[in-house]
Amino acid sequence: MNTSLTPDREEIEELAYRYWVERGCPEGEDLDDWLRAEQELRGLLGPDEAPSPDLPE
Repeated sequence: MNTSLTPDREEIEELAYRYWVERGCPEGEDLDDWLRAEQELRGLLGPDEAPSPDLPE
């Protein structure tokens, strides 16, 4: 595991993949899983907290 405050690419990739699989492997939504994993690993989100969806204006 990376000991710095910034997660490395491999850590983000592994967590994002886990999220993607848990969501049923939807096509075209990989960026959502990547950003969620990155935010969680940086401590911006808790492990069970999903980012808020964009609300239409």
